[in-house]
Amino acid sequence: MLRAAVLIVFLLSVARIGRSQSYNAIYSFGDSISDTGNLCAGSGGCPSWDSTGMLPYGRTHFGHPTGRCTDGRVIVDFLDCKSYFSKSLFVVGEFGGNDYNAALFNPGKGMAEARSYVPQVVDRIASGVEALIGLGAAELVVPGVLPIGCFPVYLTLHPSSNKDDYDETGCLRSFNSLSSYHNELLKRAVSGLRSRHAGARIMYADFYAQVADMVRSPETFGLEYGLRVCCGAGGQGSYNYNNGARCGTAGASACGDPEKYLVWDGVHLTDAAYRAVAGGWLRGTYCSPGILH
Repeated sequence: MLRAAVLIVFLLSVARIGRSQSYNAIYSFGDSISDTGNLCAGSGGCPSWDSTGMLPYGRTHFGHPTGRCTDGRVIVDFLDCKSYFSKSLFVVGEFGGNDYNAALFNPGKGMAEARSYVPQVVDRIASGVEALIGLGAAELVVPGVLPIGCFPVYLTLHPSSNKDDYDETGCLRSFNSLSSYHNELLKRAVSGLRSRHAGARIMYADFYAQVADMVRSPETFGLEYGLRVCCGAGGQGSYNYNNGARCGTAGASACGDPEKYLVWDGVHLTDAAYRAVAGGWLRGTYCSPGILH
């Protein structure tokens, strides 16, 4: 499923080192990682096949489903909305995950075909950024893709009896290699965009590095569980994930402490995790340069 999330948030003002940096809006383009409910809002309600319109989605923050693919808010919900000014921040992505899923979840395709998509996907992202700059965008965040080999949906659907197929954190090497390939090409593209558009501030957000660190050391981010799903199949398997009992459907249930989990439903993060990611982008820990720098 391809989602395009366009969030316009007015009244945004964030402090920057030595001066005040302000935006009049945030435009966030992406898929279900950043969607704030536009799929459901645009169709008069969530489609019947989309379980994000069912509890326990939205339980932590809103108390009801919003169409967001998590228990609460996503990254853009945490960027401080205070006052209206004359600039905008564009968050372009994360893009690519669903393109690769089209091959990875198709028995007739697979990893080789997914990798063949990468140059075209990255080229389209770069073209989109360039188009936005041409329209006047001056501050843009371009996130890479996540380490998909660390997500329970892939770990469950593509298990291996060969321990060498997993890294030291228990993630699938080949799937993370796909993510790394995408991110390396994207970083090169961002570098090229910076050289061609010196007047724009283009920030690369390292989604991969931060989520990998959260899997490796969840306690550093105030979490307890890295590879285990909060909303899943009632304790089944190593990851609490069953593709036949996904979050929001019969047979699945949510944990009582989602604030301790990295992964919400097997492929998306929790409210607490998105808060941590937003902090990394704002401070520059996982964003170069940081939004506040």
